[in-house]
Amino acid sequence: MESLVAQSRSSSEEAFTHASLLSHPLLSSAPSTSSLSSALHSLQTDILPRCEASLNFSRSALVQELLEAQRCALEEKQELSDLPRQIEEVEDEVMTLASSMGLLDERGQQRVPGLLGRLTEQRRELMRADKTVPFVALLARAEQLKQDTLRGAEDQHGSAKAGLRALQSLSSLIGQAGQAYAGADAIDQGSTLMAYLTATRDAALRELNEKLEARLRSALEESGWPPVSAEIAEARGEAIRSASSTLESKQVKQAWQRLCRLQRVAIRAKLIGKASYDAQSDAKVGSTDYTPLAPVKVLMEPLLARFAYHFDGDKSTNRLDKPQWYVNHMSNLLRSYNSLFDARNGKVTWLCDQGGLQQVGPRELVHFVLAALRLKVLASKEQLQKKPAVLAHTVSILLSFDSELQQLFHPSSLGKAEKISDLLLGDSTTFDAWLEGERTEAQERLQEILEDKDAWLISSADMDTEAEEDLSNQTWSAISNSSSNNRSNHTSDRRGVQKTTRSARGLCQILEAISERSRPLTLLVQRLGFLAIQDDLLSTYHQRLTRSLDAFESLSGAFARALPGGIASQDSSSESDMVRGLRGSSRLLKAFLSSLYVVETLRRLSEEGHNMQLNVDLNMDTAEAKMARETRRSWTGKREEEELDGASLGELVRRGMRGGSSLRPLAAGVGARASKNASVEQVTNADEDVWQEARKRFEKVGDRASKGLVRLVTSEVTEAMREYTLRRWSSTSPPREHLPIAQGKKEAKAAMDQDEDEDEEDSPTPGLIPSLSLLETHLSHLVPVLQPSESIPIYRLVARNVSQHIVDRVIISGGSHRFDQAGALRFERDYTSGWMSVLNSLSTLAQNQVSSGQLTGLGRQPEAAWRRLRDTILLLNLSAANVDQTSSSTASSTLLSTDAREKWTLSRATRALFDEDPANHTRVWVALKQDLGIAENYDLNTAREVLRRRVECPK
Repeated sequence: MESLVAQSRSSSEEAFTHASLLSHPLLSSAPSTSSLSSALHSLQTDILPRCEASLNFSRSALVQELLEAQRCALEEKQELSDLPRQIEEVEDEVMTLASSMGLLDERGQQRVPGLLGRLTEQRRELMRADKTVPFVALLARAEQLKQDTLRGAEDQHGSAKAGLRALQSLSSLIGQAGQAYAGADAIDQGSTLMAYLTATRDAALRELNEKLEARLRSALEESGWPPVSAEIAEARGEAIRSASSTLESKQVKQAWQRLCRLQRVAIRAKLIGKASYDAQSDAKVGSTDYTPLAPVKVLMEPLLARFAYHFDGDKSTNRLDKPQWYVNHMSNLLRSYNSLFDARNGKVTWLCDQGGLQQVGPRELVHFVLAALRLKVLASKEQLQKKPAVLAHTVSILLSFDSELQQLFHPSSLGKAEKISDLLLGDSTTFDAWLEGERTEAQERLQEILEDKDAWLISSADMDTEAEEDLSNQTWSAISNSSSNNRSNHTSDRRGVQKTTRSARGLCQILEAISERSRPLTLLVQRLGFLAIQDDLLSTYHQRLTRSLDAFESLSGAFARALPGGIASQDSSSESDMVRGLRGSSRLLKAFLSSLYVVETLRRLSEEGHNMQLNVDLNMDTAEAKMARETRRSWTGKREEEELDGASLGELVRRGMRGGSSLRPLAAGVGARASKNASVEQVTNADEDVWQEARKRFEKVGDRASKGLVRLVTSEVTEAMREYTLRRWSSTSPPREHLPIAQGKKEAKAAMDQDEDEDEEDSPTPGLIPSLSLLETHLSHLVPVLQPSESIPIYRLVARNVSQHIVDRVIISGGSHRFDQAGALRFERDYTSGWMSVLNSLSTLAQNQVSSGQLTGLGRQPEAAWRRLRDTILLLNLSAANVDQTSSSTASSTLLSTDAREKWTLSRATRALFDEDPANHTRVWVALKQDLGIAENYDLNTAREVLRRRVECPK
């Protein structure tokens, strides 16, 4: 049913749509078929014939026009074809007319012009002459103005203003000359005229300037310029005159003012460049762009002529290897005549001010000095490149001169100035030659220091260089000493007189000298070259110290245990006396002092201003800094590879063991580190400096040497105690046999024989005397040489190691019940009259070497390092319960106080530490330590083991 309704609805909607379309106005008014047929018939019968007739008429008109255009083209073509014939006819008629007038000869050539031709030529020449009149007038005017200009200079009494006005008019005339050849035909003549006028003006200016300069030169000679020295004046019997007094004559003043006015006029007319005497000028003093003042040039001529006479000719004073001669000559010249150019009361400044040139300062004087030096240096540059030593000396002298120039003149008065040293340093070839010469000299100097027989002698670090050395050979020490004189020796103020080896002091002098030479350099790549030299020197010295320590450890028995059994020698006879006793400790001490002094020097150098600036520049995030860091890393990697290539197997093994790596991946680990350094960009750290890595390397050497000293002293002191460790401390205890069988029996028998021969009054025990002697010998050798901050850590480690060895080998080792009361007291006497006696003797000697209140090499409490041994002796000497403490014949401990002896006996301490409730052990142990004065860190288990060593202890 619903589908039928939907179909009916759709059909009704469709019918409605068709009805609406038929009712549209356009469809309702559409024409019928008959009307359309009539309209079509009218179009075919009326309109179409008319359109066809109009089209035929237009076609015929177009055809007529095309025919007419074709006809006109044919006529014009005919006329063009007749034109050559007409031209030939006209030419024939002209030739016939010329022949009839006699203008042609028999061959048809033109004859000599007749009257008409001459008139025509004269008329042409007259027109040319009319055009030349303005040119001739300009030339005559220019020549007259030139003569007027030069005539004004010949006036001896006038101010030459007329001549200057004539020069100005001559300069203005050139600007007006263009009006005389405005036509196109006069361009060539005008160019020639301008060139002539310009040449005339320049010649007038040049001749006028020469005449005025000659007049000033003559006036200066008459006034006595340049003044002679006081010695020469006295020898001649003449009055001593200053440089300022020679410029006070009237003739000098007039000639000076005329020359100044001429330069002002020439500058105003733009005939010459603007003078550069102003400190704000962009022209650098001493450069070719600088425009000096003419009167100052005349004033400096005799001074520069004297310089050329001595240093530009074949005189004996002109020596390539003595650059300080001509540099000192110029320095003296600057100092002697600087007062003339003073901005306030200088005579030259006053003369220029009178001539209309204001604020003339020392730039003029410095310019002529630098210009002469520049020519001198450039003339000798090629020869210097062939002689590196002379080149290095010359660069050093020039750098000193540039520094002196900056100190002599204030920057505000001098302005921009050329640096003479840049003439050599700015040239890459010359700089490379200089750098190579510096590197060679530094390496040779270091090699001489290392090969010297006294290279490892210990002396004070502030010792002066030997006076008998020639000054020319003090290339490094002289510069470092001169730079050190400008700084306070904070090392001596802070730590007293520091001692080191001569080789370390010589190396540091070379480093300071190189740092001083690189101070004036501004380019990072140049300073990096000198830093590379210092790195090479430090690497060489570090390698020397490292190999010395490697050789020492290979020969010394104290270090043999650190090497594998297959490498270390098992034959005790191979140990040399050179690595034992004072000779051995001296070698380690020299390495220790050398490394400490190098570290201190590098730290001081890194705190200097130019080295801090180098660190900042090297760590900047710029392309130049990144390239410099990459270059330095490549140098370091190459140097490390060379060191590894030259290292022996033992050195490689020791390096691997110190670095915590195994033997197999040693080379691979080195390669990995090198590749990592080459690939990873260095991170900037403001706390580090350019010598941070070198300081760390030498600090490791110093730490290694100090540990070697501790190990050597400890080893020798403890080895001398072998018989002492086998001693019987009780009448009932047997001798100890903890050593190998043969050696144990032999030494045990020696210990028993010694015990039988000992007297109860012998103090300390004779078997302990070798160890005491060795300890005193080593410490008395180390403490006076080292600073307190250096010797105290070494002494404390030795004391703690020896104390621990005594506790472990004499007391703890060997089993329980080894000490009776008498043995414990004797062991205490060995401590007080043995170890402490040596310590007191050394403390007295150390205190005598320092002022009152200062720290000694053993510290303020030297006995504190023996605290563990002392605490062990306190426990070991607790009195037994069955001993009559009131008996006068019974000896007692001197370390224990009376209250402690009465409160704590051996039996009570045993019950407190063994028998009591474990919960009370800590409380009782703390009370025992407080009463006896034992250190807080003393171990409870160790205390129990010490009590077990007493024969009276039941445990």
